[in-house]
Amino acid sequence: MKVVPLFPTPLGLIDFGEVHQRQDIELVQAILRAYESDPQGKQSSQVGGWHSHPLVEFDPAFEELCVLVKEAGQGFLSHLGYDNPVNHVDCWANINNKGQFNMFHHHNGSLLGGVYYPVQSLSPEGVLGFNYGADPMKPGSWGGHGGELVIQSPNYNLQGHLSKKTPSAWNTDHYHINPTSGLLVLFPAYLTHSVMPVMDDNTRISLAFSFL
Repeated sequence: MKVVPLFPTPLGLIDFGEVHQRQDIELVQAILRAYESDPQGKQSSQVGGWHSHPLVEFDPAFEELCVLVKEAGQGFLSHLGYDNPVNHVDCWANINNKGQFNMFHHHNGSLLGGVYYPVQSLSPEGVLGFNYGADPMKPGSWGGHGGELVIQSPNYNLQGHLSKKTPSAWNTDHYHINPTSGLLVLFPAYLTHSVMPVMDDNTRISLAFSFL
């Protein structure tokens, strides 16, 4: 039997690696300064957490990251066979503490959506947790610490009458991506996604993007 992957859903995973640690520390410091300057932030998909206003012009660290992210997004689109230019990247931060999460949402109207993790977590004592090189993805499951990015299949609930024997890209409804230091995740803007509630006492910090 020949099985042909019709209309596959692309996901880009780009590992900036431990060589980016200095910039990652600067990003966390800049995010915390942004929170201190605007603790109310913007209400969006978060439940109990903090969502910043656009950050590109707030600190040079965000501008530096967005240059890299813009190049990555342009390369991702080109790899998929599109010739749209990425003219602008909107960037904002999310901070979630214990019990806080982001509801399912999408970035429709954009060329792409994206998430970057400068650190795995921030401890109550202010210690940055790094986990460069970790395997971030799990099909349909999560590790229990919370804060994972959940990406939902565009075909969710359309195959509910089928019984799954072995999880695979053909039959998985959700993928969970663990916060992994230096990891940039790129995905089609139409993909519905959320962030799991944080289950421990550590803080989850991420940067999100819309490519325009």
